Amino acid sequence: MTVQVPSHVRLGTTSWDLAGNDGLGTPRDDPDFFGRGLSLTNSRFLGSGTFDSGIGFSRYQQKRKIEWPHKGFVWSYPITVKNDSVNIMFKHSIVPAGGLSSAVYSQKDAGIVVWYSRTPGGEPLENIGRQKLVFSMFTVEKINRLYQRYSVNDPKNSKGDVPVPGYDGDVPGGNSTELVLPIINKTYYINFAGVTAATATLCATKTGNTINPNPRAPRADELVKFDASDIDGRPNLSFICQSATYWIDYDTYLRNVT
Repeated sequence: MTVQVPSHVRLGTTSWDLAGNDGLGTPRDDPDFFGRGLSLTNSRFLGSGTFDSGIGFSRYQQKRKIEWPHKGFVWSYPITVKNDSVNIMFKHSIVPAGGLSSAVYSQKDAGIVVWYSRTPGGEPLENIGRQKLVFSMFTVEKINRLYQRYSVNDPKNSKGDVPVPGYDGDVPGGNSTELVLPIINKTYYINFAGVTAATATLCATKTGNTINPNPRAPRADELVKFDASDIDGRPNLSFICQSATYWIDYDTYLRNVT
């Protein structure tokens, strides 16, 4: 099935290795945001990602740069989940690169909003409380998590020898800032959009201690657009994203939670 991509959205299939200062390093293929669907032994990941096994679960971690979304469109990266394995946790943190985020905020009153969706740039996914989740990042690091589960009624603790992280309270993803995905074959998307502080307040689920009753994805006309050189004459703008995914096979998961 062909994926419909709105005109104000770009599919992200490239990220960059880390480089000095705030610039972008060497580009590389990034067809799956968390690396779950990739050949994890491919040499292109040396120095930019690590794969571990034999620790009760498989884990892939990477750190890379992504272009700061300042060109009037949303960057949307695919996330592949499958039903023969269970991603017991996805985790990513958005880290301001150098002094860039502070400069963009002070000079353009802009930051980044992030959300997960079923389609590129689409409606934000809801947590188990039926609240749409949209996160904002201006000048400090933001960490987000999501989990793939058989049921939100899966037990709090693993019954076997495999750790199953990600429980807050009595259910997985019980924290109001976390998401739970079903164990199915599907592609989801993580979206990054540059917006003003005022737009972030309208879109983000939470601003400070204030809960937004109607969080949403930003509209095309709400996206910021400016040249990289506007920010102290920089040639390009980027931010650092650290990601990790942890997974086990489906049968092992069921043995540990049912």
